[in-house]
Amino acid sequence: MRGGGIILNRIVYKLINALNYFAMLGLVIMMLVITADVISKYVFNSSIAWAYNLTESFLMVVVIFLGIAYTHYQEDHIRFELIIEKVPNFLNTIINIISHLLMLLLFTLIGYQGYLETVYNWTNNISTGGVLSLPLYLSVMWIPVGSLLIIIISGIKVLENIINLFK
Repeated sequence: MRGGGIILNRIVYKLINALNYFAMLGLVIMMLVITADVISKYVFNSSIAWAYNLTESFLMVVVIFLGIAYTHYQEDHIRFELIIEKVPNFLNTIINIISHLLMLLLFTLIGYQGYLETVYNWTNNISTGGVLSLPLYLSVMWIPVGSLLIIIISGIKVLENIINLFK
């Protein structure tokens, strides 16, 4: 799939890369805010009141769900390499198809629940409490976005593996 020739692969690749940069920006902001909070706590004996809300409620969700999508696209997730290397190619392809179908099913459920939660938070105007009171749907919306990317990637990988199976 890396550098694939189909138009869908190129579109997905560009979208995944753009959202990965967004996740990296979120990670950098998270590190800066946490570092500033720690320094503030130990130097000035006063924490930054909104640091925890921002990192826990918003940035962590962005980093995790967009990061999972990027990792799945690049196939950098954890595997049992010792087992996979000893399995014949045909069986390895079958295992890949099954694992991608399971990912597709799992993230369909996660994405659907995330979508319901996003709509609920949006329609009921739910926000985070504390000093930094922001609409919660801005955080939760990244769950269905990341899940949708993983579903698309898994679907493409299932098709690629089926094609490889019959080569």
